[in-house]
Amino acid sequence: MTTIAIEQRTWLTTEEAAEYLRISTKTLLRAIKNMQFSYGHEYAKKNPRQKRSQFIFHRTRLEKTWCRPVASGLQI
Repeated sequence: MTTIAIEQRTWLTTEEAAEYLRISTKTLLRAIKNMQFSYGHEYAKKNPRQKRSQFIFHRTRLEKTWCRPVASGLQI
């Protein structure tokens, strides 16, 4: 069986997405909890009918959202 590289896949599991972004899975799940990502756009449930279904992440949309600059409260 051939394994497809993460860079070639469209949807990633939580672990794969965290590895791709080089962050921990807790940081990624915290970002969902803090509503930095929108359901159905950057991420979705693998099986929406299951309450505790695993999340999957759209690779390019996730990268675009995660790498977006954030305004800081610092004034120069």
